[in-house]
Amino acid sequence: MLPVTVAGTTSPPPDPGDR
Repeated sequence: MLPVTVAGTTSPPPDPGDR
């Protein structure tokens, strides 16, 4: 997936527990 630190940081929908 995309390099995201906090859930919902990127354009696509936030992944479950991506924080």
